[in-house]
Amino acid sequence: MAAGREPTHKWRLTPHAHERARDMGVSRDQILEVLREPDYDVPSAAQWYGPHRRIATREKIEIVYREDTKLIITILWTRAKKEWYRAS
Repeated sequence: MAAGREPTHKWRLTPHAHERARDMGVSRDQILEVLREPDYDVPSAAQWYGPHRRIATREKIEIVYREDTKLIITILWTRAKKEWYRAS
C-alpha cells in the first residue's frame, strides 16, 4: 500500500529523522506532504535501510519509512533516479 493512502497523523519520526529534518530545514508539514502524495514510492533494498523499508519521494525530499509501524527512519535530499535500487 502506498504511503499516501494512510492518514499522516499516525506517523512517528525516529530521533535520527528528527535530527535530519532539523539539519535540512524540513518541516513536519513537508514530511507529511511527501508521505501523503509522493511522486514516487518504491521499496528500498534491505542492505540500505533494513527490511520492510520504502522510499517516498516528492520534489527534493526523500523519506525512508516503515509502513507497518508508521515509522519514519530518515530524511534525505532526492538522489538521481538511476541511483535507486528496487528490491525484488
